[in-house]
Amino acid sequence: SINAASIIAIVIAALAVIGLSILNYLVFSRRNNQALKIKSPFLLTVFLSADILSIILLTIVYVSAEVSVPGVESLFSKVAKVAGYFLVCFAEPMLIVSYTLRFLRIKRIFDAQQKYFETGLRPSEMIKKYSENRLTIIAVSVISVVALIYMAIGVVSWALNAADYGILPSYALSLSTTGTEDEANHMYVSLIFFVVTTL
Repeated sequence: SINAASIIAIVIAALAVIGLSILNYLVFSRRNNQALKIKSPFLLTVFLSADILSIILLTIVYVSAEVSVPGVESLFSKVAKVAGYFLVCFAEPMLIVSYTLRFLRIKRIFDAQQKYFETGLRPSEMIKKYSENRLTIIAVSVISVVALIYMAIGVVSWALNAADYGILPSYALSLSTTGTEDEANHMYVSLIFFVVTTL
């Protein structure tokens, strides 16, 4: 049955998701604002969406760790395993790729501005190579490829009955073990959940 820790986690996650959803809407609705364009609103929208998805998936995993009985696999624990799997193969690449490309674009824009101030020439080629449309296409492509590769590895591993696939960190969050190992796993779930939701 659901306990106080699970209820607190759900409330915190709900507040975080609502806040991020509002922020995501504001960013997307004002994407043509000149002050926001330099901050790459599309990539920022992808990053915020990945944050929201990560919090939802982590909430499922965390609540499962709280309410599941060790050694007993319920429907909810199976759902949590799938949530942990999607966290690794889809949400995490979304976070990493969108953040990295957005960082590179903003850095290149500032580098281009610095070059303009120093030489008086507009470095159009520098900016063109890092256009948001181009980087968005790259982000979607990389995320899709990584997700497909990860899913392929998962299918092959499960087909070969390779138990070590569950050792992968985010997927292993939802696995029930026993003894001190279970306590360490539960502490890891708690730490990851509260760090992500509060950040």
